[in-house]
Amino acid sequence: MTKRSKLFSVIFMIALIGAISTAGMAQEPVKPTPQRPARPDQKATDQQARPVETEEQEEPESNREALRRAITKLSDQIERLTTEMQNLRKETERSSTAVQLLLYEERLSRVEGRIEAAENQKLQLEAQEQGLQQRLQNIQQELILRGVLRRAEGERVLRAEINEAIANTRSHKEAVGQRIIELQSQAEWLNQQIETLNKRLTPTPEKTPDQTEDKAKGKR
Repeated sequence: MTKRSKLFSVIFMIALIGAISTAGMAQEPVKPTPQRPARPDQKATDQQARPVETEEQEEPESNREALRRAITKLSDQIERLTTEMQNLRKETERSSTAVQLLLYEERLSRVEGRIEAAENQKLQLEAQEQGLQQRLQNIQQELILRGVLRRAEGERVLRAEINEAIANTRSHKEAVGQRIIELQSQAEWLNQQIETLNKRLTPTPEKTPDQTEDKAKGKR
């Protein structure tokens, strides 16, 4: 009976020691096995590098496109500004031409008034000369009406007086005639200028295709 008890005690101790050893091994952390780092795939690296290169290429292209658009916009603005300046210059020239036309028309009106006055003066001088000529023809009657006793001397004095008046009248008439010629020349020049300015102010009608074709046929 004692031997069996001892044997059971020994077996129990052995079992207990084994259980304790197993539990200690279970609690000890398992050390990870060191692994070699994986070598990166060359294709993946190339694929990752290519988008960077594409972005670097697209960036200059986008800058060039923006620059091209800016240049185009600036060119359009310059063209519009040039057109506006041309229209302003044409309008200024048209206004200046209209003012100049009014001045020429006013000058022409004054010149025509002077011509009319000079012509009337010339007619008066011609009538005055005719009256002096009649006096010269009827000098004897005028001497009688004046009651001149010494007819010969009186006739000589009166004839000299009338001839001097006729000479002065003719000289004055010639000066007025020369003035009329000068005024008529001025009026002619003014009329030419007015006609030229009117043509500038009058818009030229655009020719239709039919008119152009008819003109070409006429030349043939």
